[in-house]
Amino acid sequence: MEQRNSWKTLAVNFPAERTLPVVSVVLIVTLLLLYPMFQMAPSLQASPNPPGEVFELQQDINDKFPNSIHFTPFLLESRSGDALTPGVLLEFKQRMQDLFDKDRRGELAAGELEQQPYLVNYRDPDIGILMSGTHSILDPIAKINGTTISTIKSAIVIY
Repeated sequence: MEQRNSWKTLAVNFPAERTLPVVSVVLIVTLLLLYPMFQMAPSLQASPNPPGEVFELQQDINDKFPNSIHFTPFLLESRSGDALTPGVLLEFKQRMQDLFDKDRRGELAAGELEQQPYLVNYRDPDIGILMSGTHSILDPIAKINGTTISTIKSAIVIY
């Protein structure tokens, strides 16, 4: 008898016997909680660069101290249509090696620029990779396979 009137039994029996009122109350409370989300939503988006002294100072710094590294992106295109073949990637590797050789000899200087290496080596803070003058599709292929770029022919055959 004591089991029938326990608070646990009453808590389970109450919603079981009154399903429609319990579901109605839950729906009303849900709608009341959704109302502010739709009716009180902000109409304007926050600016990523709001006006202010700090952001104006950052703009002044960017204007006075330009980035010393200039990025020039290129696309790899194959004559046959598929750029991920061993032949295309080997040719690309050879051309990149030629670029590094020319840089070491100082042949990348144009016009009256001083003959010195111009390809920069730095660690990319976003992805944590050492960038050695260039970054190409050969780098992740070599890293994934645990091989050096000189074995790119066998590395591509795996894929």
